[in-house]
Amino acid sequence: MFGKDACPPYCDPTGHVTGLSGVIVTQIAMGKAHSIILTDEGKVYSMGMNNKGQCGRARPPPREGEEA
Repeated sequence: MFGKDACPPYCDPTGHVTGLSGVIVTQIAMGKAHSIILTDEGKVYSMGMNNKGQCGRARPPPREGEEA
């Protein structure tokens, strides 16, 4: 991972995602600010901003003054 949002604790200083150590990744789909990862065991991991629910997790509540 590289860029302004690629920072600890999600990855180490070289850009390696430390939470996936030892996991065999077979496919990656990347968006502007999120990634979806498929492993050889069929597990799916998502990471990123998720500001529009693009990571498949509950969306964060809108900030004051923002529309839902």
